[in-house]
Amino acid sequence: MRTTLKDIAEELQVSTNTVSKALNHKAKVSEELRAKIIETARRLGYEKNTYASRLSQKPITIGVLINGYDKNYYQYTLRGFQKAERQLADCKVFFDIRIVEIDSYTEENSVKIVDEFVANGVQGIIFNDCHFSALQRLLDSLNEKNIYAALLNYDSDQMKRSFSMTNDYEIAAGLACDIFKMKLDIRERIILYSQVDASYSGKCFLEAFSRQANEHHLKNITIASSRQEFFDVMAEDAGGIYVAHACYLEVCSYLKKHFAPENKPCLVVSDIYEQAAPFVEDGTIDAIIYQKPQKQAFDAALAMYHAIFEGSVAEEKKKIIPLLLLKSNYQKYL
Repeated sequence: MRTTLKDIAEELQVSTNTVSKALNHKAKVSEELRAKIIETARRLGYEKNTYASRLSQKPITIGVLINGYDKNYYQYTLRGFQKAERQLADCKVFFDIRIVEIDSYTEENSVKIVDEFVANGVQGIIFNDCHFSALQRLLDSLNEKNIYAALLNYDSDQMKRSFSMTNDYEIAAGLACDIFKMKLDIRERIILYSQVDASYSGKCFLEAFSRQANEHHLKNITIASSRQEFFDVMAEDAGGIYVAHACYLEVCSYLKKHFAPENKPCLVVSDIYEQAAPFVEDGTIDAIIYQKPQKQAFDAALAMYHAIFEGSVAEEKKKIIPLLLLKSNYQKYL
């Protein structure tokens, strides 16, 4: 016969409500009593009916704040959250997604939205590409209110986030360096175009690429951290270009205009979307380091749900391993 909460409660002479709170890591149960309940449940062979518990739970609302919106990249991020919401619909989970443009009011508008999330009773907030100065204060406040907070495509060990979800930048940089070493003479100049000042991921790519390039004996590296810097350093002697962010269509157009196909630098870019497909087909883009933005968002959403439902975080630092896409397989990921 299946062991029930009532069996555990009768064994310890406590209420079934107390047993439920202890097994679901809810507050108002002493650690001593919680330990006794967990041990008794284990001894009696209790198996939690997770699906039934989820169906009977109160609705869960998760806030999502996205700073900056490049429609080519973030359309896949939104698809990930939408997929998670469909999958969790029977569990009464809803996502309140807000997008804040990058301008002089980004921080002010972001803080207002977080205040709205809290006022509306969200149980968790996912911050996507948010790294404004007030973020640490917001995370501290959410921690005090027992509201889970996750960082997506950004991380900081100095901040009290519940968990983070990022790309594995070491692997991404290693893939790019492997391609350049196969296609180029190690003395040829490589331009790394990474928006270092604009994003956490840009800084991570720069640090990882610098280490990986040194290990691959690729010494002739030029860094461009803005659009203007890129076009200032771009010249005919460039053997390879790595655009370590999703906004690379202008670079593709520049190469098509100024280089014959046989003299074109080897171009490696981050992520794929419909507008880039023609540049893959005609050979302008040689390889793509695919960061799986849809999977990042989907996994972050599910991790947030499980943290709220189970009362604990399984893993504080989560990383998505990127894929190498070429002309032969890129269409599968559009």
